[in-house]
Amino acid sequence: MEAKADVSSIVSARAGHVVRVSVPLNVANDFTLFTNMLKDLGGRLGCKQCISGAACFFDLEKEYIVNEKGAIINR
Repeated sequence: MEAKADVSSIVSARAGHVVRVSVPLNVANDFTLFTNMLKDLGGRLGCKQCISGAACFFDLEKEYIVNEKGAIINR
């Protein structure tokens, strides 16, 4: 039988190695920009080749702007 682990147990086991990355949509949607960002992130985490030593969670940024009439404008 295969052992299963939920996210909370993985995160608690790697306390101090949890990384939250907010990624602008233009970077997330461009393979070259995204892979270059991953290489830079790996280097900052101590291993330029990979990010496997940290629990990385990626949030996609969506920017909202409100005009002078109070209406939300999507960017």
